[in-house]
Amino acid sequence: MMNIARVRGVRRPLHGVADIVRRVMADDQPPKRPQQGADAGWAAIGYLLSGMLVWGGVGWLIDKWLGLPNVGLLIGLIGGGAAGVFLIIKRLDG
Repeated sequence: MMNIARVRGVRRPLHGVADIVRRVMADDQPPKRPQQGADAGWAAIGYLLSGMLVWGGVGWLIDKWLGLPNVGLLIGLIGGGAAGVFLIIKRLDG
């Protein structure tokens, strides 16, 4: 008799799930292909913009909280841009 996992009405053989879990836990994943072309460009733009928006927003909130004249915003934008560049180098270096 085959073991069947029941999850919200879905019936799946357990051996398939066990194989997936075993591969993940053993860190035996197939190698990911590096991003190329437009994918890499859009990823780089996304990293830069999201870093600047998030950390610039945190800096702006700190400015409003402490009553500073956009010092936190400037530091947040520069720090977010630097973090975006770091992520681009780290993730897209292939």
